[in-house]
This record gives sequence, C-alpha cells and structure tokens, in this order.
Amino acid sequence: MSAAYPTAPPPYGVRLEGQGVTLRDTMVVRQIFLMLIEEALGPPERVVACFRAWSKEMAPENESLNDKELADARAWRQSCEQATAKAKTMLSSPRTVEFVFELAV
Repeated sequence: MSAAYPTAPPPYGVRLEGQGVTLRDTMVVRQIFLMLIEEALGPPERVVACFRAWSKEMAPENESLNDKELADARAWRQSCEQATAKAKTMLSSPRTVEFVFELAV
C-alpha cells in the first residue's frame, strides 16, 4: 500500500518463472517475497526508488549514479538477495523457479 492511497495495490509485483511452479507458489510464496522486500526497504515508494536505482546501475549504458542512487541500488541488491534466499526455501521447486520483480506499467 502506498501512503497516498492506503488501499491501492503497490506499483509493482513479482512473477515466478521456471518449471514446477504451483498454485501455492503463485499465491503465497510470491507474496512472502514482496513482504520481505518491503520489510527490508520500507514503503512502496522506497521499494520503487531502490529498484529504479539498481536498474539504472545495471543498464548497458551504465549512467553515472549519485551517492543516494548508489546507496539505493546497494539496498535493493541486499534486500533482493535476502528475500530470494528466504522465499526460495518455501518454493515447491526451489532449484528451477526464479522471482522476477516488475514495476506496474
């Protein structure tokens, strides 16, 4: 939820890619992944800022980032790695399924 619209869905989501994805994985584990990201980073606005900074850092043209963007990109990497490690253990096929974070269009 965002502060501006407390009942609105977050401006992002996660999908599961790979073999052996179950309904439980889709309905429960991907939500746990998002909750872990939000616990680490904070409200949706911060999650989006960190993801965008990380995306900018990873872009082929590799634009230069300011200090805040570098910190946000680092925070995204750390929170994503931790959320992935924890949530993967709950997947039906942890070796064949990946989390793919996406901003809403």
